[in-house]
Amino acid sequence: MKKPFLLVLFVFLGMQCACSHPRSEVLTGDNSYHKSAQTARKTVFVEQKREPSEYANLVFSDMKPYIENALVENDLIVTNDKEQADFICFVDFGSLAGKVVTKTIYRPHYAYQHDYPYGYGTYEHWGTGAYAVSGADYYTKKYQVYPHVLKLTCNEQKLNKNSLAWETEIVFNSTHDDFRVNIQSLIEPLSKNIAKAKERQTLVHYEFDNLK
Repeated sequence: MKKPFLLVLFVFLGMQCACSHPRSEVLTGDNSYHKSAQTARKTVFVEQKREPSEYANLVFSDMKPYIENALVENDLIVTNDKEQADFICFVDFGSLAGKVVTKTIYRPHYAYQHDYPYGYGTYEHWGTGAYAVSGADYYTKKYQVYPHVLKLTCNEQKLNKNSLAWETEIVFNSTHDDFRVNIQSLIEPLSKNIAKAKERQTLVHYEFDNLK
């Protein structure tokens, strides 16, 4: 009788131990709770700064998804709750009066020599290639360009009410005078310039063109 009794007792004690010491699991790696808690992301509300008009609203509607995507790429969470957002990002944009730009063009002259059946000659051509440069020409070209400006001003509204956090301004000099036609060119360097502005906490100005 003692053996069955002892067996039942050991089983009972084993179950008690199992219940009093539940298994615990430690999360590690990229799924760690501690890591996600340390890198809490701030929220941002995107708002048009330019005075509303039919054209301005249309342009802002075209740009807004790209701007929000650039902010998300820089560890911000876009929110529709303006009052609770950590930051307000004001979007200003527009086109300046056209101006004439003179650009110096470098044109290398390539050449190679070839043995012809009846003599020795030199064949020359313009352009790029695997041949030695035999000379170069410089000439100037004038363009009528229109500067298109996109500016983001990010203000912190929770801790320091309306204090400036960072700014970035992109100017694209285009031969086309319509701002909407140039949106893709303006948006392309935006994420990189937001990253620089956040790091430096100041205005980052970037100007470029596609003149050739």
